[in-house]
Amino acid sequence: MTAQGWQEEAVRTLGQEIVDSVAIPKDCWEIAAQVEIRGIRDIDARTDFGCDDVFDLARKIDALYRDGALRTSVPPRPIQRLRALLLRFLGHYADGIFLSLPMAIQIAAMIAFGYTLWGAVHLDERTATAISIGFFASFVVSGGFSQALVRRGLFYRYQEEDYLAFTTVRQIFLLALSGTLGVVVTGLVVNLVFSLLPWDMAGIAGLYYVSLSVLWLSFSVVYLAQRRWIFVVLVSAGLSLVILLALRASWSAVPANLAGILLLDAVSLLLGFGVLYHRARRKGPTRLVTPPRVAVLVFAVAAYFLYGASYYAFLFADRLFAWTSGAGRGDFLPFPIWSDARYEAGMAAALVVVVLMMGFVEHAAQR
Repeated sequence: MTAQGWQEEAVRTLGQEIVDSVAIPKDCWEIAAQVEIRGIRDIDARTDFGCDDVFDLARKIDALYRDGALRTSVPPRPIQRLRALLLRFLGHYADGIFLSLPMAIQIAAMIAFGYTLWGAVHLDERTATAISIGFFASFVVSGGFSQALVRRGLFYRYQEEDYLAFTTVRQIFLLALSGTLGVVVTGLVVNLVFSLLPWDMAGIAGLYYVSLSVLWLSFSVVYLAQRRWIFVVLVSAGLSLVILLALRASWSAVPANLAGILLLDAVSLLLGFGVLYHRARRKGPTRLVTPPRVAVLVFAVAAYFLYGASYYAFLFADRLFAWTSGAGRGDFLPFPIWSDARYEAGMAAALVVVVLMMGFVEHAAQR
C-alpha cells in the first residue's frame, strides 16, 4: 500500500472510531474536538494522516460520514410503557398541586369563613385599596430578590456547597431587606410631599407591604429546603391564626391579618435558615472558600433580579390598570388608585383554574 493509501485508511479508521464513540457527530467542529481529545496534534495530522492540520482532518472525517462511508449504529430508544408514563405524570402533577395548595386553601377559607391570610371579604374599599397597594408592591419589589436568592442558592446546592449556599442566601436576604425598607421609606416621603393617599391608608399599605415582602423572601428560603409540603403547613397555620383571632377574639381584619403574616414571617425564617445552617454546619466548607463580595454577587444575580421584578410587574399589570381606570366602573376614583371589588372577585374565581393547571406546568417543566 502506498503512503497515501495508508494515510487514507488511517483517516477512515480514526473516523470510524469517533463515530462509534459519539454515534451521530453534529458537525466538523465536534469531530475536531474528538480528534484533539485523542491527543492528535497538527504535526500528527500532517505526518500520520496527510492533512494540513487537525481541522482539515476533521473536515475529511466529516465528509466520509456525510457520504455514508462510515458505519453508524444508533441504539434503539426504549419503549416507554403507558403505566410508567402515567405514574410519572401523576407524581409531577402532585408536586405541582402541592405548590398551589396554599392558594387553594386561601380560596376555600375565603368561601367558608370570609377571611384570607391578607384580606377579608367584608373589607370596605378604602381598606381594601390600601391592602391591594401593599400586596402589589410587595410582589414587584421582592420578586426580583426572590428570583436572585433562589437562583444563587440552588446554584450552590446543586454543587453540594452548603456553606456557600447558606452564606450567599444570607447576604442576598439582607440586601433584599434593606431594599424593601428603602422602598417603603421612599414611598412615605413621596406621599408626604405629594399627598397621594391619606395617612391611614398609607400606613396600612406600608405595613402589608413590609410584612408580605418578608413573607415572600422567607418562603424563598424555605423553598431551598426542598420540602414543598412545608408551605401547606405554614399557610394553614397562619390562616388558622387569622380566622381564630377574627372570629373568636373579635379582632378586626387588619390586625388579624398582620398577626398571621408576622407569625409566618418568623416561623419561615427560622425554619428556612435553620435548615440551611444545619446543612452547612454538618458538611462544612468542602475547601477553603470565601463567600463572594457584594459587588460580585450583585453582578452575578442582576439578570435574575430584573427578570423577577419584570415578571411580577407584568403579572399584576392588569390589576394596576383596573385600579387606576374609571372605564366600565360603577363608582368613581377618589384617589389615583382605587380597588375594584367586582374585578377582584373575578380574579379570585380565575385562580381556581391556576390551581388545577399548576400540576400540568410542573409536569411539563420536569419533562
